[in-house]
Amino acid sequence: MKMKKRGQVTTFMIVGLVLLIIVLLLFAVKRTGIGVKTSDYLQSNLDDIKVQINKCVDQEAVQALNLIGKQGGYLNPSNYRLYKGYEVSYLCFNIPNADNCMNSIVSTKDIEEQLNNYLKANVPSCANINGLANSLFFPGMEVGELNIKTTIQKDSVLFDIDYPITLKKGDATAKLTPYKEAVSAPLGLLLDTTYDIINQEAANGVFFEVQYMLANRGNVEIYKDQPYPDKVYVLNERDSDYVFQFAIESEGANE
Repeated sequence: MKMKKRGQVTTFMIVGLVLLIIVLLLFAVKRTGIGVKTSDYLQSNLDDIKVQINKCVDQEAVQALNLIGKQGGYLNPSNYRLYKGYEVSYLCFNIPNADNCMNSIVSTKDIEEQLNNYLKANVPSCANINGLANSLFFPGMEVGELNIKTTIQKDSVLFDIDYPITLKKGDATAKLTPYKEAVSAPLGLLLDTTYDIINQEAANGVFFEVQYMLANRGNVEIYKDQPYPDKVYVLNERDSDYVFQFAIESEGANE
């Protein structure tokens, strides 16, 4: 019985080794282009690189968007109050002896520029582009500078990606052309609501969130917290987990 079991184990090991060799051979064929038309081989590799870039754009964009939402429009705020573990930006500053505040709203353009810079700094390393360019499987790979243009829309954030990557083998080339990638997040909608709130707070020192939600059919849910002496507004689109929150500085905050 023991000899029979040993024989079975040996058979399984041989079969496993054969399967591993087959997988490695298939990988080598794919990466070296053996038996494949050169143009198809280059395009296949370029498609794989694009998939990895898109994965990293999505991953890094979601991380940045969540932080921007939790911190009132800034990745690295300079004027903020700590609120539930986040540096929540003041978007309206206290005016001594007045009920209203001084508008300091973050612009959509500024948020877009923050996202541009963040993705340009983080996507190449996430996608390991330099590592691919220096690997044996991508000889002749040329990489230019990544350029990203962000556009904040009502329910999504659109990224125009221009990453000049070229693969060459012999006389054949394949180039990654500019394209678009979108991430679902109602940032534009919540910024519109934020502007309405800030304008009322700056003008009158008060905002009636219940009336606003009723007038807008509850499309955006608004929660107002009052951690002394400030106000913090927490916004989210109905049935969405994405949050945008910001602070209103009130009397005594700088005492």
